[in-house]
Amino acid sequence: LLVLSVASGFVSLENGLNGALAAALAIPLTDFLVGQTSTLKRHVLCPVVDYLNHDSSAISDIAYEYFANEFAVRVNGSFKEGEEVCINYGEQRSNDTLLQFYGFVERDNANDTYT
Repeated sequence: LLVLSVASGFVSLENGLNGALAAALAIPLTDFLVGQTSTLKRHVLCPVVDYLNHDSSAISDIAYEYFANEFAVRVNGSFKEGEEVCINYGEQRSNDTLLQFYGFVERDNANDTYT
């Protein structure tokens, strides 16, 4: 894109390089300077995580490991061999939200509210 923009005369070489540098540094700087201390969230598709089932009582975290260039799924707790390991799709999700966004409801969901 940079080469095409400069070659067509749309932008000067200096402005094109400045823009490319700013774009190349934006995500890493955001990750390092803002990091986990902010409410800033980046939403991505992570297909393998779709295979993991939800349980509201599970304590879990899914994070992108920047230097390893991979996603990590962490679940707190101890598990017996053959026992299902679930993740939490998000804290305090009602059955209405689970059905709308994930296509299922959870039996005896403590996060359901009735009015």
